[in-house]
Amino acid sequence: MTTSKLYVTNPDARTAIKGHETEILDALDIHWREGEPHINCPYPDHADNNPSWRWDRRKARAYCTCHTGGHSALDVIMNVERIDFETAKIRAADLLHRSDLIHEHRNKKRRGKAGVIPSDQHCNSAIPPAGCTLVACAEAKRVPVEFLLSLGIREITYLGSPALRIPYFAAADEEPAIRFRIALDGPDRFRWKKGSNARLYGLQRLAEARKAGSITIVEGESDCHTLWQAGFPAIGLPGAGNWNEDRDASFVSGISIIYLVVEPDQGGDTVLRWLAKSCIRDHVRLVRVAGFKDANALYLDAPQLFAGRWQAALDAAEPFDAIADRKAATEAQRAKDSAGGPDPRAGYPHPVRC
Repeated sequence: MTTSKLYVTNPDARTAIKGHETEILDALDIHWREGEPHINCPYPDHADNNPSWRWDRRKARAYCTCHTGGHSALDVIMNVERIDFETAKIRAADLLHRSDLIHEHRNKKRRGKAGVIPSDQHCNSAIPPAGCTLVACAEAKRVPVEFLLSLGIREITYLGSPALRIPYFAAADEEPAIRFRIALDGPDRFRWKKGSNARLYGLQRLAEARKAGSITIVEGESDCHTLWQAGFPAIGLPGAGNWNEDRDASFVSGISIIYLVVEPDQGGDTVLRWLAKSCIRDHVRLVRVAGFKDANALYLDAPQLFAGRWQAALDAAEPFDAIADRKAATEAQRAKDSAGGPDPRAGYPHPVRC
C-alpha cells in the first residue's frame, strides 16, 4: 500500500510569492485596487459593514479591523478559502501557475513483497479534490436528489472534479453566497466562491420558522436538509464558530423558541462560548442528541423513527439560562468553600441585548 502527500517547501513558496502578491489577489478576485483606500473585507468570517480592508503594496501586507498586524499573501489565501498553511502554499503555487513547485512525498507500506509503483503515480502535479456528486451526497445523507435540486443545489466541476454548488440565499432579494462541497468526507470538504461572504444557511425559510414560533440552529447544510424534509424549521451555521452577532442575531431574535444543537465535540464548546455573550441566549434551549453527533446521524440510524425521536430531543432541550444558573451556583459554592481564596467570576458573562 502506498500513501502520498502533496507539499510545497517554505523557501519555494516564499520565493515564488515575493513580488507576485498582487497576482494572487487578482486570482482570488479581490478588488484591492478599488476603494478610497479600503474595500469590504474578502474574508467570509468578517461581516464588514464599513469597508476596512486594504492592501499595502509597499509592505506587501493586508490590513483590516478583523485582525492585528499585517496579513501576508499566504494569510489572505488561508482566510479567504478557509484552509491551513500547508494547503495554502499549494494553492498559491496553483494560483501562480507554478505546478512545478508542488511535490509529492510518498511513503510505501510493505505487505509482503512490494509491487512496482505505476509510472503515472509519480506525477508531481496537484491532485484534484476528492469530489462529491449530487447522487453520492443524496445517498449518503438519504435525502432525495429532487429535494436537493429544489433548494438550488447543483452539481458542477471544481478543479477537474465533481462538486456541489450550494447557494446561501439571503433573507432579502440579494445574490446568494455560494459554497462548494468538494468532497463527501474528510476535513477539507468545503470552499467558498470568490467574493462570497459567509452567512446563515436557510434565511429564505425564516417565514416558516416565524409561523411555527420556533427554529433549530444546526451546523452545516446537511442537518438543515434532514430537518426541513421532516417538517422542522431550521437554519444552519457555516461552522460552529461562525456566528456573527451583528450579522445573525436580528434574523432569529423575534422567534420565541430557539433550539440550538450542541454537538459532542470541540465545536459544541465553541457554540457555548459565543452563545454566552449573545443577545439570543434568553430564548435558547440546548439540544443534545444522546449517542449521535447530529440530526443527520440520528436520522440515518432509523429514518422511519426520526420525527418522533427528534421531537423528543426538542422536548428535552434545556434553557441555556438554567445551565448558566447552575454554573453560577457551582462557582459561588467553590468560592465559599475556598478558605480565603479569591472569588472567581460566577456564571457566564451577561449578553448584549438585541
